[in-house]
Amino acid sequence: MLLKRIAIISTTALIAIAAEASAQTINAQSDTSSNAALSIQALPKSGSVQISGMVKDIKNDKKFILEDSAGKTIDVNSNANLQVKEGEKITVNGTLNSEILGLGKEINNATVSRSSDLDNRDTLSSKDSDDHEDLDEENASANDSSIKKSIDLIKNLPEEGRIEISGKVSEVNDNGVFILQDRNGDTVDVHSGSKLSVSEGDKVKVIGRVTDEAAKMGEEITAEEVIKL
Repeated sequence: MLLKRIAIISTTALIAIAAEASAQTINAQSDTSSNAALSIQALPKSGSVQISGMVKDIKNDKKFILEDSAGKTIDVNSNANLQVKEGEKITVNGTLNSEILGLGKEINNATVSRSSDLDNRDTLSSKDSDDHEDLDEENASANDSSIKKSIDLIKNLPEEGRIEISGKVSEVNDNGVFILQDRNGDTVDVHSGSKLSVSEGDKVKVIGRVTDEAAKMGEEITAEEVIKL
């Protein structure tokens, strides 16, 4: 009977020991999960870590010194060529061991991602947005140039653009040009690509286009349509 009790106690003790060992294993696995640290000083004693900083010095293709925003440094080692540059802002993922930590802070098996990757995506996104805005402005400008503006007096003619203006024909030339006079007596030359069927004294409405070159030569309108009133 005593032997049975000893056996039961032993079995219970073994179960308790196994449960404690399992809990320790789980805690150890938790400790080695990726820990994102804001500074080198905040790094854990061991486990997988992630930290961002600037490349302060390059030892060789597989080792460099990382500096955080507080000016603290840590050695970073990799099994592959890291291809980093001094002054480059990066994020390091790797493994930190307590033994190594005591010998001068080193991150092993490191992989590197660059802050510039995100910056480039932002730049591309911004560039695409700017391109769309430029295209929208160009389309708006093209639409504006097709809008017909109604002008009451010749002195109010724009330097360029499509306009509509009414007045009286004060003179007709043989080369498809006539002079339009508004109610204030101001005049402007009107050019038409076809033979004109207007006469002096006719009241007309002119739909056409004023260009800045024409405006500098004394305000000329290239007529698209001339309508007798």
